[in-house]
Amino acid sequence: MPELYRDDEFGEITLRHTTGSSIRVKLSPDGTFKASLPYYCGVPAFRRALNSMREQLRETYLQHKTSTGNYSDGDKIGFRHHIHIRTTSISAININTEGSVITVNLPQKITSDNEVVQQLIRPHIVKALKKEAKIYLPKRLALLAENHGFYYERVRFSHTSSRWGSCSTKGTISLNIALMKLPLEIIDYVLIHELCHTVHMNHSSEFWKAVQLVCNDYKLLRQKLKNYSPYI
Repeated sequence: MPELYRDDEFGEITLRHTTGSSIRVKLSPDGTFKASLPYYCGVPAFRRALNSMREQLRETYLQHKTSTGNYSDGDKIGFRHHIHIRTTSISAININTEGSVITVNLPQKITSDNEVVQQLIRPHIVKALKKEAKIYLPKRLALLAENHGFYYERVRFSHTSSRWGSCSTKGTISLNIALMKLPLEIIDYVLIHELCHTVHMNHSSEFWKAVQLVCNDYKLLRQKLKNYSPYI
């Protein structure tokens, strides 16, 4: 079972023991750090390792913050959701989602750019994007597959990878819920990209020819995709 380690700078870090022989720490797409530890490694050893990696991890974390920015009042989330941030007389941060509105209630002395506030908002963002992804993406993928003669076994959703999507050799297409942050035409490009992998499990010239047959301006859309981050 994973454990939680609280760090003053990086917040909660999920610790998971594995059969590996080294300590590895990486930033997950939800903006939190996750660590893999050998079975024999305890918390004191992890703390020493974390401190030795701190400068490098700090740089990674700052790059992530730069690419995602902070969530602010009025921000649109996916197709339907948005954030409403207000200051009230409450004594503790309170966040709830009703319908398509993520409401963030803050005490008088706490501002929305506070890192704790941002960390508390993210699970609600993930939930909203997951909800929208499950409604929109399967139907759109099925339509594109039917219109262009592709077959896939099933579709699944995740937010554990920095990739927008993937396709297994068994025909399972995995889609990142962060796709719901993208314009519709770029979402279509990613879906077509993965559908073409059901025929070509590589990025050969034949694969890109298959993509171009369905999406003639794929090069432009592929370039536009680089302006977005799957991190939340």
